[in-house]
Amino acid sequence: RRPPRSTPSNSSAASDVYKRQTDSSFVVQLWYVHRGCPDGRWGCVDERYRDPVKFFDRTYFSEGLKQILRNVVQRLVFGGEHNAVVLLYTGFGGGKSHTLLAIYHIARSFREAVRSRRLREFLREVGVDTSTDFRSAIAVFDGAAVDPVRLRDVYGSPNAWVFILEELVRSAGAGREFLERVR
Repeated sequence: RRPPRSTPSNSSAASDVYKRQTDSSFVVQLWYVHRGCPDGRWGCVDERYRDPVKFFDRTYFSEGLKQILRNVVQRLVFGGEHNAVVLLYTGFGGGKSHTLLAIYHIARSFREAVRSRRLREFLREVGVDTSTDFRSAIAVFDGAAVDPVRLRDVYGSPNAWVFILEELVRSAGAGREFLERVR
């Protein structure tokens, strides 16, 4: 998109908007939403992706997204026969990262996410009571962001599988003793 023509009436407003837009405004990386940025802060993650309410309030629930979220939510809430594995086949810009982030926010912070009017509408549509509560453990691993050779140095894990296990244990609140027994 091209910026609007610069005229005395709109030049400063347009300039302000373009200064605030960064890659983090358009590209979401689940790893950084989960862990924060390499510099230890949150500057590389737009708040609209970090905050589940803002995220869902701005999300268009396409038929594909609805189908995947319906399976995920029903499995988390009711357990049982809903698909446990989802394969996402789309090209660039097809919504894979957005879908993963939607699943992440629902699984990690459902109670907070249901403050979004749009998510509540979707949940009613699929027969899930918004007062429902469930517990889930979250593990996020991004092979592009994590150097597998340095897992031990940076995260204290000998390999990717142990890293994922440690993420799940921490997320579930099972404690270090449990992790030591599993190792």
